[in-house]
Amino acid sequence: MPEETISITLRISAPDSDDRDVDNLTQSLQDELKELDYVRSAERVKANIPSEDAKGGLEIGTLLISLIGTSGVAAFMTALGNWLVSGRGRYLEITINGNTFKVPVDSLGKPEVQAMLDWFKIQTSMHFER
Repeated sequence: MPEETISITLRISAPDSDDRDVDNLTQSLQDELKELDYVRSAERVKANIPSEDAKGGLEIGTLLISLIGTSGVAAFMTALGNWLVSGRGRYLEITINGNTFKVPVDSLGKPEVQAMLDWFKIQTSMHFER
């Protein structure tokens, strides 16, 4: 029986950075996620309409990620945690099933990580070890 696929939209912003910096942050996270087992895909999102927020037809700072089951969620959370500690001044919006969790990375301490983990459990209806 194949494991459930979980789709996540991840938006990265960095108010003190320009579009090039946000694009580079997005690319580095995408590259990291693509190397993980249980991550089916991590793709840049195409812009619906041309705008100043789009670069080369892609939305700046947005990834559509497809995870395979609880193993994919665990791998994603680990990679995201490692990526987050590498920088300051970043903000994330994670959307699953139309519900969004917003977090300023600068304030991402143990309570915020636990809140994010609890939110993932609710959104995915899954149980996994931290």
